[in-house]
Amino acid sequence: LKVYPGHGQVTTIGEKEEVIHFYKFVNNLLAQLMPQGFMEIKLDLAKTPFNLDYTLACGQAFRWEKLNGWWRGVLGETVVKIRQNGETLRFQSYPKKVAPAFFGAICLDDDLPHIYSRIRKDRYVNEALKRFHGLRLMRQDPWECLISYICATNKNIPAIKDMISNMCMHFGKKIP
Repeated sequence: LKVYPGHGQVTTIGEKEEVIHFYKFVNNLLAQLMPQGFMEIKLDLAKTPFNLDYTLACGQAFRWEKLNGWWRGVLGETVVKIRQNGETLRFQSYPKKVAPAFFGAICLDDDLPHIYSRIRKDRYVNEALKRFHGLRLMRQDPWECLISYICATNKNIPAIKDMISNMCMHFGKKIP
């Protein structure tokens, strides 16, 4: 995996205190390096259904953690902090502005109402669409997706997240 969002003081990811310490560090780093504050994007949820929590917590991506209402993760070589409040996405990123890449990664350019209309014929799929309305598939880096899939064999989501984090720390490139 290409990047780890680390700073050298976290030696093992998996212990709750260290994870919280790491995300506090990322939060402080973003606050220091992004003096212009947060960017916001308004969504029309009637035309573009989207649920950030469903999308990032559903088990398709393992480098995202939620702490104090904010999702934090890595996209390419950029640390991202994002939250959804109704139709508003509020986010911050370092070192690059991430809006176009992030919104492509969460498939906001897909016509979800059209996709729903094509797949909701099955009773079970229709129930899932109602329950998880706004869940988006993610376009991940192919290498990260492959490694995550290999790690997922007979594991639960917390164990997969720990393995991915450890590989990023040991084999990744530090974000400057």
